[in-house]
Amino acid sequence: MTEAKRPGPRPPRRRQPGIQRQSSKPEVVRGFAETQQLIGGLKRRVLSVRLDEALVEAAKARTGITSDTELAEFALASVALGDDYGEWLLSQAGGLDPSFELDL
Repeated sequence: MTEAKRPGPRPPRRRQPGIQRQSSKPEVVRGFAETQQLIGGLKRRVLSVRLDEALVEAAKARTGITSDTELAEFALASVALGDDYGEWLLSQAGGLDPSFELDL
């Protein structure tokens, strides 16, 4: 029996002209929130909150957002838009016949 060779490390990807990089989650959320008319209008509401510094810094590091206002807008838009996938996935429990087998 011969041993399978592992491929070597991948060469770095080169950006090709005309091909845009994939948008980050904050960009996607912002774009969708704009299409739903949740953001982009007049900003009249003022929120004042006290938060743990570690929470804010971790959220900024994870999202790449540096502005407190933009971070709050992203967080609120994420909640307002929702992501019901987890809820849907849990609702599917027991949906397959117990005799179902997955051929791999």
